[in-house]
Amino acid sequence: MDQVVEGQLLSDVPIGGFLSGGVDSALIGTSIKKYHKEAQLFTIGSDSKTHDESGRAKQFAEALELQQSIWKLNAKEMLHYWDEAMNTLHEPMADFSILPTYLVSKLAKKQVTVALSGDGGDELFFGYERFWSVGKNIKYQQHPSLLRKGIYGFDKYASGNKKFNAVLLASRQGEAQQGLNSRFRKEWLEALAPDLNSISLPEEYDVYSYSNSKDIGTLLQNMRHSEFYGMMQKTLRKVDLASMGNSLEVRVPFLDKQMIEASLKIDPLLSYGKNKSKQVLKNILHKRIPSVQEETVKKGFSVPLSAWFRADLKPLITERLLDANLLDFGFERAAIEKMLKSHGNKEQDLKWPLFTLYALLK
Repeated sequence: MDQVVEGQLLSDVPIGGFLSGGVDSALIGTSIKKYHKEAQLFTIGSDSKTHDESGRAKQFAEALELQQSIWKLNAKEMLHYWDEAMNTLHEPMADFSILPTYLVSKLAKKQVTVALSGDGGDELFFGYERFWSVGKNIKYQQHPSLLRKGIYGFDKYASGNKKFNAVLLASRQGEAQQGLNSRFRKEWLEALAPDLNSISLPEEYDVYSYSNSKDIGTLLQNMRHSEFYGMMQKTLRKVDLASMGNSLEVRVPFLDKQMIEASLKIDPLLSYGKNKSKQVLKNILHKRIPSVQEETVKKGFSVPLSAWFRADLKPLITERLLDANLLDFGFERAAIEKMLKSHGNKEQDLKWPLFTLYALLK
């Protein structure tokens, strides 16, 4: 990482780094400190306790003795930039972290022209909870469907599914991973666009088509491959659009060829297990910044969209989804009305499918 960051700090314009409260950007910050003690770090904060990581980010910056700019916004201030951020997309893309990504790029552009980002760390070093969600069911994945349903049902009755999750019901491990990445539950998608039931994606687009494995190491490698060529491509597109919308260049040290090759040589099991995601990176970070305690809950770079869709953004999202020419997409208006009502009444959290529709119709 140090070697890669040293190379990526080469620039004839001002350069800095994004800093959240997570492991990846903080670890990059430790490498920046070695070679560019005057670098600026940039952090976005919010008034949502669930999503705000600016306090932890500030601890990292202080420990590194690097200058930090924090832009802490409340919901009203963030929403002021909603259309501005969405207009950078130019195409349908359902990732509402475009907003904080756009804002941190806007903040950074005030002082630098290039910024280093921590993107790629989750994919290469098993940072998502879904690695554990799929992996913990591996012993039972080979059982007949009826037996798996029985195990799942008994655990649901006995402990509220503390031991087994719905992943156990999937016939393929790739199908289970795809389900965890999906923006729509099957029943909602079928109600919204019934014609899609007869359409299959071309085989070359299916990054989740790997075979079931009894070996956890092989499963993790398969899942990492799918995350790398699936979810991460969307993430990188989002960062590109948000940064270009602010005339900022973003570099990603984790995705340097040296870093990718190094990650593939490390035993996946070192970062596998309950609350052990990215343990290799966490260990290094703790050695470098022992004064900041290890994070216990992964927050992610996001915003409180569920609450916004029930309050500040409700008129916008309702008007857009119901007044658009839905027939052009073959959507069922009644299904969208039901989704809006269900989310508004807090019956279900449907922020993902609602934002997906919004991004498509925007």
